[in-house]
Amino acid sequence: MKNLFTSLLIFTFSFLLMSCGDSEDKKTISSNIQNMREAIQNHNKNDFMKYVAPRYSGQSHGNRASLERFVINQLKSNKNIYIYIADTSIEISDGIANVVFYAGTAGGPDQVPERGQLFKVQTTWRAYGGHWQLTNARWRPALIK
Repeated sequence: MKNLFTSLLIFTFSFLLMSCGDSEDKKTISSNIQNMREAIQNHNKNDFMKYVAPRYSGQSHGNRASLERFVINQLKSNKNIYIYIADTSIEISDGIANVVFYAGTAGGPDQVPERGQLFKVQTTWRAYGGHWQLTNARWRPALIK
């Protein structure tokens, strides 16, 4: 009976430790996404790109350099950029995080946005040296006419 109790206690403690680590990783990834959103809204390319892994690959922007050029172009083309993030789902398994969320974007040269769009965004993150970095991103319009 004592061995059974000890085994259950060890199992429960191990499960709680794994849950805590997973929860902390989810908080970190969520924070990274919010920091990237703020960096774009503040027109700060470097603060955005510091979360992008050197071996990034993406749907439209094949590598990190292409993504960086895309970001620079968007920052130059839009005096104001607004991004709203909702319905974030983070699943972590074997050191890889799959994150899905909806991003509402709006931008333009003046205070009132001239255009906007809602996207479904699917991303993959990995921990490198204890820091979670974006390794892949795909997005598509969420509202199709």
